[in-house]
Amino acid sequence: MSDFFTLAACMLPPPVTVTPRGLMRHPHFGMHGAGVRVATQRASVDFIWLRRSLVHKQATETSVLDARSALRNASLVILSYGAHESNATRLEATLRRTVEWLQGNTGGQTVVAEYAPAHFRSPNGEYNVTLHRSPHGTEGFITSCSPHSETLDAAPNWRLEVSRRLAASFELPLLPLWDLSIRNYDDHITPARRVNDVNVIAGMKVDCRHFCNPGRTLYAWLDGLLTLLEGVA
Repeated sequence: MSDFFTLAACMLPPPVTVTPRGLMRHPHFGMHGAGVRVATQRASVDFIWLRRSLVHKQATETSVLDARSALRNASLVILSYGAHESNATRLEATLRRTVEWLQGNTGGQTVVAEYAPAHFRSPNGEYNVTLHRSPHGTEGFITSCSPHSETLDAAPNWRLEVSRRLAASFELPLLPLWDLSIRNYDDHITPARRVNDVNVIAGMKVDCRHFCNPGRTLYAWLDGLLTLLEGVA
């Protein structure tokens, strides 16, 4: 969802200010508890990394309190998750607590974003540490993205099912990212860092999860969001 955040931030009219939120423990905004706000005089867009401590009453970390403040004042919250969680039961419990907190502490509209498909060369399109090691044993060696098969399009994906159950359970609008993205295996980004004249990040020549910005997939997401909001306004 960091790619969608970047597109939304680019839609704000200049001049804009960019402010890191919370502790920066990673060089990329939005990763591992770090967030960022992009703002104009009339509007702002925040990226907040979902942490379980967000809904803990005893939490006192500055980054958590800052995130709560931003959420309380938000007119729209897009809840996206799943790629870094490997346990369906734990993920669903965390998300249910998060939505309950949002409903009790915010007055804006919450939208659940469907889990968006990845296009790694694996049986289910997901990143696989074993399959994606380089010949030298380096994790993350990926040279190209792969289309999903016809049968996989309709096959169960537990992260996708969690998002759909969550939206239905709380009667929240669902942003349908899966169908908008499933065919776009060729719209993923090539990392900007260069080593030996090859674009790589952790051995990757291409990132098969995040999409190009600007690109047809993210513009389709934005169109889908605007259409969805028109229907719930």
